[in-house]
Amino acid sequence: MYMPHCQVVISRDHLGICTYIVGVKHLCDLISFRFSTTFPLSFRVDHKFRVLQEDKEGVLFILNNRLECLGNIITISCMGPSSSKLGYFYELTAKAEGSNVRFQSSTRNIQTRVDHPPSMGFLLVPNDFIGTRGGFTLDVCIWRLGSNPAVSSALGSSIQCK
Repeated sequence: MYMPHCQVVISRDHLGICTYIVGVKHLCDLISFRFSTTFPLSFRVDHKFRVLQEDKEGVLFILNNRLECLGNIITISCMGPSSSKLGYFYELTAKAEGSNVRFQSSTRNIQTRVDHPPSMGFLLVPNDFIGTRGGFTLDVCIWRLGSNPAVSSALGSSIQCK
């Protein structure tokens, strides 16, 4: 799909899914990234979700944000068929004045965007991490299952993202 005011290119395979899930008006909000590379993501507490697209393979992920009394609950889901055997791990890190919280998990495939997606767990970004302008920054790293030699099948292993 081509939109003159937008730099995002979406394959036919993902266009139907992405349009159905987030709507055409959100296509320009896609955030490009590369597997196994850490990237910063600025987030406002009122953002309900962000759409991430891997540069080379075009895989789509939804980063969900839900505001709760103790802070923001963050999860990542992969947009794909439920029959897909592909797996992805991810690491989220939030930082604030000398403190940080880090979460490592694997994604679940979803077919529609939902406000409370299934997840293997979540990152709770405490209210104290929220800046004066109502935002915070996450360091995000996503990689394919088995593509990172430092990661075994157990999530407790050390992760070495670039």
